[in-house]
Amino acid sequence: MPMRTNRGMVYRSCSEQQPRKERTTMDNATASLGFTSLEVHEWRQFEQIDIRFHPRLTILTGGNASGKTTLLGLLGRHLNWHRTYMRSRSSVDEAGTRFLQGRKKRRLERSTPDGTVPAGWDQVGTLIYNNGITTSIGVPSDDLDGEQFGQYDIALFSQQPVDGLFLPSHRQLSIYQQVTDLPLQSFSAQSLLQTYTQELRLRQVNAGGYVINKTPMSLLKQGLIASALFGEGNSSVEGDPKAREIWVGFQNVLRILVPESIKFDRLVVRRSEVLIRSDTAEYPIDEVSGGLSAIIEISWQIFLTSLIYENFTVVLDEPENHLHPILQKKLLADLLAAFPRAQFVVATHSPFVVSSVMDSFVYVLDHKEGSTRVRSRLLDQINKAGDADSVLREVLGVGSTLPTWAEDRFDLLVESFSSRTLDANTMTQLRLALDESGLAASFPKAMIALRKMSGEQS
Repeated sequence: MPMRTNRGMVYRSCSEQQPRKERTTMDNATASLGFTSLEVHEWRQFEQIDIRFHPRLTILTGGNASGKTTLLGLLGRHLNWHRTYMRSRSSVDEAGTRFLQGRKKRRLERSTPDGTVPAGWDQVGTLIYNNGITTSIGVPSDDLDGEQFGQYDIALFSQQPVDGLFLPSHRQLSIYQQVTDLPLQSFSAQSLLQTYTQELRLRQVNAGGYVINKTPMSLLKQGLIASALFGEGNSSVEGDPKAREIWVGFQNVLRILVPESIKFDRLVVRRSEVLIRSDTAEYPIDEVSGGLSAIIEISWQIFLTSLIYENFTVVLDEPENHLHPILQKKLLADLLAAFPRAQFVVATHSPFVVSSVMDSFVYVLDHKEGSTRVRSRLLDQINKAGDADSVLREVLGVGSTLPTWAEDRFDLLVESFSSRTLDANTMTQLRLALDESGLAASFPKAMIALRKMSGEQS
């Protein structure tokens, strides 16, 4: 049964037309777990973080070093994305505050155990799952002496299993590589996803001088070619329903996520290449732009995950990387449409991503005034509905959206008019001066600044 979207007719993938055999191992009576809320206090740069997760989309935003990726990392531990942390040198400030293991503790003051954190650990937060279970988040309580540095790990003492996917901020460069072999054994969404994500992880870590054999795009092509060949079958090859589900389903996802300007029609396999066929052209998938390549590779991983789990969570760090602002505005809405059973948690710097979906929770990680400590703040609907400039100023704390050189020129012009009487002649000359400097749109701002300066002088 087709469903209608704002881009015409999009047919439901065969994954929605027939049961997914890969999921028969799951307990159908129990929905996959997701996240309900996260609280972190007095750890690393965080003073107090309180986040309630939206059932579909939660967005974290804030400046560099505000802790967005650190918070995503707490969730990523459930999704096979593990990281450790660096110990900081012990120090004491004028208020008697010690910074140990990245946590903040009053000198000689120890927290009273509440039974949820074992001896030798300090509680720095809690994470609640949608089954109502709460896990405490702990860090080692052993103190460090002198200049000692090192790594430490956190612990989630009642961690629950959460199905899903963690997508880091770094996207891999697309380098052409021909497909020379196809997966014949254990061909499934799970095996394709495992091979793909393992390659990505090895590339990022590059541990032990790992020799890169296959690029992520070549693995994607390999999976698509195999699903196309074995999905339909022929007089000599028996068709594979799982393969057909991958081949047809992924194209349906692309019809939602590929920009309308591409006029995407379908994928075609020719020899060892995957081609994108549009209404007007046909070209290798390796030849797409960096932005479209990022969309395709993100979509491929989430799509395979959707074939493995009925409900799942996607943690996505800086999805705006490589994307034109038009695509940044659409990406999250399109992902929500393409994957209706997923819960997304996203970190971003982009004002276009922040305001892209009305039905969402957006949290700003702000530095406390006059301090390096960070708190969370839930953004209201009014601030979310602003244009990019408004979001930059009011949400991300960018005082001006002008380039630095334009700000300097603006300040000089305003200063040069500050001693004049604010009459019609002055305003005309100011407008002309701003226009000649390419700053005509800043006239209202200049008038406000001059009136303020005039009031201070009087």
